[in-house]
Amino acid sequence: TSNGKLDYKALPDLDFMEADDYVAPQTVEEHLLVNIWSAVLGIDSIGVTDDFFAIGGDSIRSIQICSRARREGYALTVKDILTHKTIASLSKLLKDQQVSIVDTDQSLVTGGVGLTGIQHDFVFRDLKDKGHYNQSVLLNFPAGISKEEVATIFRFLSD
Repeated sequence: TSNGKLDYKALPDLDFMEADDYVAPQTVEEHLLVNIWSAVLGIDSIGVTDDFFAIGGDSIRSIQICSRARREGYALTVKDILTHKTIASLSKLLKDQQVSIVDTDQSLVTGGVGLTGIQHDFVFRDLKDKGHYNQSVLLNFPAGISKEEVATIFRFLSD
């Protein structure tokens, strides 16, 4: 509509597939996508001609599907799912998008770290008294704050 809302009355009626319209997966890619879609959508029997959105798919679920496909070694995008709404169509695209799976190291990182821009400026600038180099910030307390509360805050920050 003109105000950006969806006009449900203007949408065409959905023709849901009958049980005898089920088309089983045949290829490795189709089996993979059926398993991923089933897990994400919570549906046991998904055929390769089922429309992603007609069976409950949405943008969030398409992101989840892309993530699971990547874990299996396929570079699938949300745009791919929006464009190729059936497993039959999407599986043909998958054949050309196989990527190597990268195992990322999530262990503790140790070692030296380079200076940030502001640190570099501080260290290499010719300052007479480096102890007075600071950055300031103004805190505004609309309801006011007492001297005792300020002292408590600074004691907490200095500990």
